[in-house]
Amino acid sequence: MQEIQILIETTLKNLSEFCICECKSYCCRKGFLMLNSKEVDLIIGKNKDKFLKENSLKEMLNGKYSFNFENSEGACPQLKNFKCLIHQHEGRPQTCKDFPIFVLGDKIKVSPRCLAKKQNKFFEFEKEAERLGYEIVDEFF
Repeated sequence: MQEIQILIETTLKNLSEFCICECKSYCCRKGFLMLNSKEVDLIIGKNKDKFLKENSLKEMLNGKYSFNFENSEGACPQLKNFKCLIHQHEGRPQTCKDFPIFVLGDKIKVSPRCLAKKQNKFFEFEKEAERLGYEIVDEFF
């Protein structure tokens, strides 16, 4: 496994208690996802019509869906007690797998929506990533 992947996994593992206990999975309560139809089935399941009616799930022109977590359930339907029920599922959306660290080539973006980022908890990660030759960027690619 590449050094950067090991660094990312270690960093996220070290932050997992913060995400559950302090942040309370903010990204899964206040964010949104772009989903394909398989991901909609996995995350929303039988409630697709409900979320379409309340307008928190919108079908886009490209066949994808936009799903806003600020819905009648107040979060992603797969979030229970601030833990993801599908965290280990291989069909979990790529954005969920990557969040909050996005890597494209030699550039890394840590999402500013992440409360750990706002509290500077990625400082050591970013310094180590730079040491490995990655550029930390503020804009999304």
